[in-house]
Amino acid sequence: MKLALAIFAMFPDGGLQRDFATIARRLADAGHEVHAVATSWEGPRPDGVAVHLLPVRGRSNHGRMAGFGRALADWRAAHRPDALTGFNRLPGLDIHYCGDVSFIEQAGDRGPLYRMTPRYRTYAALECAVFAPASGTEILALSQRTADGYRKLHGTPEARFHLLPPGIDPSRKRPKDAAARGKIFRSGLGIPPGAPLVLAIGARMDTKGVDRTLEAVAAMAAGGGPQAHLLVLGRGDIATIHKRAVRLGLYGRVYLPGPRSDVLDALCAADALAHPARRENTGGAILEAIVAGLPVVATANCGFAEHIARADAGVVLDEPFDQMAFASALARALRGPDHTRWSAAGVIYGRTEDLYSGLDTAALKIAELAEARR
Repeated sequence: MKLALAIFAMFPDGGLQRDFATIARRLADAGHEVHAVATSWEGPRPDGVAVHLLPVRGRSNHGRMAGFGRALADWRAAHRPDALTGFNRLPGLDIHYCGDVSFIEQAGDRGPLYRMTPRYRTYAALECAVFAPASGTEILALSQRTADGYRKLHGTPEARFHLLPPGIDPSRKRPKDAAARGKIFRSGLGIPPGAPLVLAIGARMDTKGVDRTLEAVAAMAAGGGPQAHLLVLGRGDIATIHKRAVRLGLYGRVYLPGPRSDVLDALCAADALAHPARRENTGGAILEAIVAGLPVVATANCGFAEHIARADAGVVLDEPFDQMAFASALARALRGPDHTRWSAAGVIYGRTEDLYSGLDTAALKIAELAEARR
């Protein structure tokens, strides 16, 4: 079959982008004619996949996204794929890979004036184009929590949702040489060998809650707890994080190397993962940390937070968020009997649960749904 996959922007270190590239490769390996459509592309291109870059103009992100939707419709009319799968919320999709929580739900507390802005109207219309009851788009859901949220908000028929298992990289499992790899990683960044180290994956203050983690690290030290160091991986608010760290007296204890390819080594080097996200569809970093033997402290609004409780591998923070409770849980995760128990339980969970087949399942489901539409 001729299958098209669309994503607004492709870059190598984004979680949604990695899923996009992997699924495209899986479909090409299965013998399908695969076309990847985007506005921009950074990094390697998947073997056997035709890449199409659509020029889009606009002064704002929402304007460019709307423009991508229009350009994609024109591209589809010209190329006539058997099915079009979108990794962003776009009009006219046959299948949507649901990699984010509802924009409309998240904007609900912004007030009526915000809902009158072009940004809100554009993104809300794009979301409704996918999830409205009259839409024919099939939805690949990455977590039950997110699927339930969309159904409640839009009245989307349940039959249009197809729940996928997690799809993390099995190479994230804790290796036998974890201690040695962690030691080398620490040395490379100048992190003291014995210092308690908190890891945050995703350098976004608002969405990933890195500001909350900075506050917790500072509070632990001020209260006589662990003098922890913090490693933040990923692209995002690097300059803002640095300024906040200095203001909190954490200069020299916060490391901001940006995106890294050696994430497993970072997991081996750290003592706990902090993921107090304000919004998170899934949170693949949570599962990667669990299977690598890293205790996790995360907010309940992360789609994969349920695995922390199932694995007995850390603490799930209830909403509304409590900064003091977060700091206390993070201190427990760094040292002592809780750390040891949670670490061992996570490694066992990673060996016994299916946390790895999600992308293969997504590729199979895309082909199945496309065949049903022919």
